[in-house]
Amino acid sequence: MHTDQGSAYLSEIYEIFWKKLGASLSTADKGKPTQNPYAEAFISLLVRFCLTQYELLTIVEVKQAVVRFIKFYNSDWVHGEIGKMSPDQKLEQYRSYLKT
Repeated sequence: MHTDQGSAYLSEIYEIFWKKLGASLSTADKGKPTQNPYAEAFISLLVRFCLTQYELLTIVEVKQAVVRFIKFYNSDWVHGEIGKMSPDQKLEQYRSYLKT
C-alpha cells in the first residue's frame, strides 16, 4: 500500500491493518509530490472497476477481488502512457533492454 505521509497513514492501527492482510507499506518521500499521483490514480481505478462492481461481504472476498484486479491491471490492461502495453509487457521490454 503506497500513500503520502499523512498522519492517518502513519498510525499504528493503519499499519497493523495492512500487515494483517499481508500488504507491505510504502510512503512517498517528503518534498516529492510527483510520487503520489500514480498511487492515487491506481486507487481510483481499483475502486471504480473493482470494489464498486461487486457486493463484497467479507475481507476474504475483498482481498480476492483486489488480487484479481491487480493481476488484470498488470497483465492485460493496456496503458497508453507506456506505449499501449501492459505493465508486465513494459517490464519485460525493459529487462530485454538491460540484457543488450
